[in-house]
Amino acid sequence: MPRIAWRPFPQWWFALGEQAAFQQSSAHPQWSTWLMLERELSP
Repeated sequence: MPRIAWRPFPQWWFALGEQAAFQQSSAHPQWSTWLMLERELSP
C-alpha cells in the first residue's frame, strides 16, 4: 500500500510506498521502497 500519494495534475498521481517480503531462508523481512506513477483515464 502506498504511504504517501500526491496529485500534481488532475490526471496524474505519484505514490511512494514500502513493502515487506518474507523468505523461507530468513526470519527477517526484506524491505523495499517503490515509487509509482499513475495516470487516470477518462471515458
